[in-house]
Amino acid sequence: MTTVVSGLTRDLTDPDEAVRRHAAEDLADLREPAAVVALVSALSDPSAAVRESVVDALVAVGGEETATAILPALSSENPARRNAASEALRGIGVAAIGPLEHTILTGERDARLFALDVLGLIGGPGAGKVLPVALRDPDPNVAAAAATALGRVGGPGAVPDLVAALAVDPWVRCAAATSLGRIGGPAATAALIGLLGDPDETVAYVSAQALGECGGSVAVAPLAAATGYQSVALALTALDALDRVAERLTAAEVEALRDRVRLGPVRAALSTDDRAVHSQAVRVLGRLSAKGAGDSKYIPPGVRAPGAQGGG
Repeated sequence: MTTVVSGLTRDLTDPDEAVRRHAAEDLADLREPAAVVALVSALSDPSAAVRESVVDALVAVGGEETATAILPALSSENPARRNAASEALRGIGVAAIGPLEHTILTGERDARLFALDVLGLIGGPGAGKVLPVALRDPDPNVAAAAATALGRVGGPGAVPDLVAALAVDPWVRCAAATSLGRIGGPAATAALIGLLGDPDETVAYVSAQALGECGGSVAVAPLAAATGYQSVALALTALDALDRVAERLTAAEVEALRDRVRLGPVRAALSTDDRAVHSQAVRVLGRLSAKGAGDSKYIPPGVRAPGAQGGG
């Protein structure tokens, strides 16, 4: 069998792409450790089609040992090899969780980052056990990656850990806020409301976006107040989030909403020289108007909402 593996390993370097692809498929059928080593080496093949065959072969072999053999390629400086390794680990799925967790706890910085990303994409039972530990990593990039992964796999049980992460680096707060918005629920919403006044403008911006994803009626007043921020970008983000929240509310709640919105910053954006900012302001105002809240409340004279018919 070793002779067969050696021959197929040589075929993996053949100039003919088809030969290399067939060699990968045949190596998968052998399911030998030496075959896995050869396949992992071929993850850096210059041909995307061959890399795809190699990934399929590694997934077909599967198992923890195969995942462990792939992991070093996850931190390769070759993006194609790194991406192929990530795809193979995702394909192996639950069997890769143990090796990924080991890397997250003991690996080098880049390896921890990529392992967290893959773990979050695999998901499933048990995928989130190591993430609260990684969330406390002293490297803010690693901690932010853990926060992102928790948003994918942690569910409501991850909210306390994500809320605790809001006390650290702004980059981590942004990732935690996004994940809280993805998970939703009363505790997540309350934490996001508190971040609307964060001294870091990016954190406040991301928090407003997240509230647009998960906020209910309790988020209306804080978001409405946030439209009064001096920063036009933050005001527009808050108003856009308010609009998305309004879509989930009853007609009575939407009617009450119009009396609480402060549109000064948005109206000011209508006179900016920045075409993108101007267009966004018109779009947001038009959406609110379309909800039947009344043109006079949202659309200043002389400004036509998107989709409005021209006058005759």
